[in-house]
Amino acid sequence: MNRTGNHDKGLQKRRSALVFQTLLSFLTLAIASCTGPVVPHKEPAPPTIQEMDNRLVLRIDHLLFARNYPGAKRLTEKIRNPSLKMSIKKKVALEWDKNDIRSAAEDLKKGMGIESLEKLNSLKKRDPAFFRDHPDMIPGDLAETYLDSLISSGKEFEALKEARSSFILQKDLEKTVETDAYIHLASRRMDKGKDHFALLDIQKGLSIDPSNTKLLKMRAILEKKKNYLTEEGFKQYGRQHLRRAIRYWSDALLLSPGNKSLRQNIIQAQKMLDRLKSLQNIGQVSKKRT
Repeated sequence: MNRTGNHDKGLQKRRSALVFQTLLSFLTLAIASCTGPVVPHKEPAPPTIQEMDNRLVLRIDHLLFARNYPGAKRLTEKIRNPSLKMSIKKKVALEWDKNDIRSAAEDLKKGMGIESLEKLNSLKKRDPAFFRDHPDMIPGDLAETYLDSLISSGKEFEALKEARSSFILQKDLEKTVETDAYIHLASRRMDKGKDHFALLDIQKGLSIDPSNTKLLKMRAILEKKKNYLTEEGFKQYGRQHLRRAIRYWSDALLLSPGNKSLRQNIIQAQKMLDRLKSLQNIGQVSKKRT
């Protein structure tokens, strides 16, 4: 009984010692891992200029996708690389312009002509070279509407220039735009009394569309005016009002530059006027002598 009890006690002591050693070993390892060599903390390296530019480009792409073009344009100013900056600027401008063209075309289809023109005018103010550099991006009906707006606002020469050099128009459409420009220009000049220049515009318009009724009517009006001036010249000539006759015939000649008869009448009246002046001078000299 005593031997068995002693044996059990010895076994228990050995087990306790083994557990103690195991715990001590684990604790030693844990302490060792905590008190190992300390690695010094390093700050992350600052991003390079290229990395910063790449991040900006990604942000700009997101803004373009969201159609926030003013925000994208402002962000391009922060790009450091000059060539990349120029490239992204062109990309933003083109995407912005294309969006405005799409929006203007949609407005025109909805019958919102004024809103459509406002967007086109805003586009041209922001990017004056767009119409010259990208005429193929503008639908024909939108181009016609824009050119008509130039004509109606008194910018006929600008409309003619755009129609001939900037826009890719069908021939019949280009013909219509140019004719309308000359009609509007001639009408404005007739209202201002610049009949000679109006006649030149009418002739240019008729060279494009010989059967245009508006141009033919305006030419007939100027022809009637020329006949009136010619007749008035003869009346004044008959009354010996030579200066008035010359003035009427000169005005008539502007409306008929190739009229040899009018030119001859002016020359004859001028000769008579010079002769009268000469006789008056002789008379004045005679009076002084007497």
